[in-house]
Amino acid sequence: MKKSLLFLPILVTLVTLITPASAQLTASVDLTPSILLPGDTASGILTLTNKGTASIKVTGVTFFSDLKVEPKSVSSIGYIPSGGSYELPFRIYANEEGLYSVEARIYTTNGTLNQLILVDVRDLTPEIVLNSAIVLNEVNTVTFTISDPIGVSNLKVEPLFDAEPKIIYLTDSEGSFTYYASEEKELKFRVSFYNGENYHEVIQTIMPEYRESKGVLLNVSLPYDAVCLEDVVPIRVELTNLRNDAIYSIEVTASLKNFSKKSQIASLSSMESRSIEFLCTAKYPGEQDVYIRVEFKDALNNIYSMEKRVSFKVLEEKAISISNLEVKWNRNLRISGDVSNSGKSTVYNVMLAIQSDGIIKTYYLGKIEPSDFDTFEFSVENVTSATPHLIVTWNNELGERIEEVMPVKLPQKQEFEAETNPAIITISVVVFVAIIAIAGLAWIRRK
Repeated sequence: MKKSLLFLPILVTLVTLITPASAQLTASVDLTPSILLPGDTASGILTLTNKGTASIKVTGVTFFSDLKVEPKSVSSIGYIPSGGSYELPFRIYANEEGLYSVEARIYTTNGTLNQLILVDVRDLTPEIVLNSAIVLNEVNTVTFTISDPIGVSNLKVEPLFDAEPKIIYLTDSEGSFTYYASEEKELKFRVSFYNGENYHEVIQTIMPEYRESKGVLLNVSLPYDAVCLEDVVPIRVELTNLRNDAIYSIEVTASLKNFSKKSQIASLSSMESRSIEFLCTAKYPGEQDVYIRVEFKDALNNIYSMEKRVSFKVLEEKAISISNLEVKWNRNLRISGDVSNSGKSTVYNVMLAIQSDGIIKTYYLGKIEPSDFDTFEFSVENVTSATPHLIVTWNNELGERIEEVMPVKLPQKQEFEAETNPAIITISVVVFVAIIAIAGLAWIRRK
């Protein structure tokens, strides 16, 4: 008969009703599993124990219930000696949820013993609960907890979508899988397990909580809005991984009109930052656009890319210039002036050269810091060309050699200053004194 006693605190209750004629015979039942699912079969053992001093003859056992019990009846069990016992295996088949009773009647020559067996059938299968939200367009390591209200065994979870691993074997109530979510959708799982000897498979559908990826933050900065021609411009790129997963094989490319360079970063963990600096030469005057492109992969080799554009202005003037140029002709051509660095970067190996009629004379200055200058002065002999050339060369911070050629306008001949020779002056003075002396002596003789 089916009972509605669902409030009972114990799942399987064994009640022994013993008639006075069989008071020395006791019965007990072991039922596995203790809680059944619809469609399960329970394996039971009815144990009869003779606690009396004389043998008891058991003529038969019959089971009465709305449930199917096999065997339904057993006869001619025979004698159970004093202190002895007898075990009768049986099976109970449960198809629907509910609390059922099975009555076992044990017949002896001394009377009848009744054993009541309560069978609890519940529709309670293990259930998966995801422990966190799933982030779109990221590789998610999703942990989950699985409830097990009835104590099943050999629990196995199979994600029915593209996840790793394909099968998750659980030894406790927690598991995890890796999943790349490109869109919001329901996730289906096949959960399989054993309840006693009963194999079960259920499909569970879950609609996870989805969140948008925070992605990778790309910041590009230029320290200057305007630079001189041929100056070196630093381009600073900072990457911050705001994703929940790591990224790999990161390639950063900086490109502009005359320049393209790549830099690589092996990986960035979640919330990790890395900075890169590119140096480029401002080759062309006017507005210059810089394009930064970033490509990277996730753990599943999905490829991502992002771009950003910044700009700076290149002035017409070069970083190195000559000022206060002074050209004089004494006996040789003498040139002096200042070399100024108006740029934002240091220049190296600054050298001046004067070229005239195949003759080259050099003057080495070396390094000049930004917004600094140095002076020079040197002379060149045997200059006959009307327009000799002053050549200025230097290396920028990238090691590039830069050259600037300036024609030098020579003063006219009448503007040349004769160089004073002390020996000539001395001879002239001596001759002048001698002439005065001779003239004086002649005048005295006339007197």
